[in-house]
Amino acid sequence: LLGIVIFSAIFVYVGNLIADIIYNFVDPRIKEGEEDGQ
Repeated sequence: LLGIVIFSAIFVYVGNLIADIIYNFVDPRIKEGEEDGQ
C-alpha cells in the first residue's frame, strides 16, 4: 500500500511538472500569472 501511495505522489508531481513545461512551451504568456497559486 505504501508503494502505491509513493508511486501516486511521484506520478502526480511529475505530471504537474510536465504539464508546466508543456504550457510554457505552447503559450509563454502564461508566465504573467505564475504566482497565482497552483
